Amino acid sequence: MGNINEQQKVSLKRIIGNVVDKLQLTDVSSRISAMANWAVDAELKIGSRNSYEKFECEIDIKNYRACLPENYVSMIAVKSGNSHLDYTMKDFVDFGKGSPSNPIEKPAEFISGNKVRVAHSGVPNVHQVDFLGVFTAGDVINITIQNDNCGDSSVNNVTYTVLPGDSITDIIAALVALINVIGAGVYTAVPDNTFLQIIANTPLVNMMVTTYTNSTTGQISHQLIQARILPVEEVTATNDNCEVDINTTSDNLANRHAALLNDNIYAQGSSSISDIDGNVSASKYAIQNGYVHFNGIEVGRVGVAYWGIALDHEGWPMIDPKHEDAVTHYIMFQLSWGDLAKGKISQGAFQMLEQRWYWLCGQARGDDELPNPDEVQYMANMWNQLLPLPNKEYF
Repeated sequence: MGNINEQQKVSLKRIIGNVVDKLQLTDVSSRISAMANWAVDAELKIGSRNSYEKFECEIDIKNYRACLPENYVSMIAVKSGNSHLDYTMKDFVDFGKGSPSNPIEKPAEFISGNKVRVAHSGVPNVHQVDFLGVFTAGDVINITIQNDNCGDSSVNNVTYTVLPGDSITDIIAALVALINVIGAGVYTAVPDNTFLQIIANTPLVNMMVTTYTNSTTGQISHQLIQARILPVEEVTATNDNCEVDINTTSDNLANRHAALLNDNIYAQGSSSISDIDGNVSASKYAIQNGYVHFNGIEVGRVGVAYWGIALDHEGWPMIDPKHEDAVTHYIMFQLSWGDLAKGKISQGAFQMLEQRWYWLCGQARGDDELPNPDEVQYMANMWNQLLPLPNKEYF
């Protein structure tokens, strides 16, 4: 795998955080997939060298075709053994006339239609409230829990007044009982010796917790123990559907001989093939509909070098740091379409967001085209070689 940009890529979560901060949004959990699409769309529109990274990998061929990598943008080269395959634009190379046996009903991909996600149930939100010091009778302790459960928001206050003889364990037990009454079905409180934890019942619940006490000898503090991770729906790997049945025996569509792609270029290496007339042609490939089609390789593996979008471990796109502002404003611009249609923002505000995106897009593209210090030195060395040698009489 190669990297054309030595700077570390920026996480999509940071981009979303920028959008939330600039637009003062409260909940974007339902728009994350759309924002991922827009982030990739922005990078493709910027389209300069730092928008992509160079990748190399092997792909499996079944029935003369293989799926493109999930983050594919454009092909650099295809290699089979020691032979580089040529690209062809000849028609009738698609053998897959049937339908996949396990079609993807809900595509969650945002790049090339081949995204693969492993399903997981998500991780719930967990907050912890710690108690320190000594609380005396009459001290007031308040815990405020603001939660959003799929758009159903509420704010609940739990207040407890310390009784004579109460220990920290007694105080925690009383607060846990109160929290579990008001949080039934949404979140649950769990006691410990010196702290209590508030756990969301599902990863769909987002919580904010604040604490207060008027005690002069006791202290109460809050910390986020576990940030929530939303559930991910399983998307069947497209690679599993590369082998499809051919539903037609007609010669009017693609068949073995039509796909030989013979154009009088003689083959080299072991990938050569012969048509029905005995003509030998080079093994070639074509790219159509998310697949790489081969004329002479029915089953096997080949290496591909391609330009692609960098992805993190969760499958979300990574953004070049120089493009952060541009991608942020592109997402803001896309989000504003709905507000414009509903009359929440003026035409002037919408046009300002649009123009700001155009300007930042051009700026990002221009910055990428500037040579780096190594390239400047290389060009300087080339120029110096063109200059005549200095007169030895002066040295």
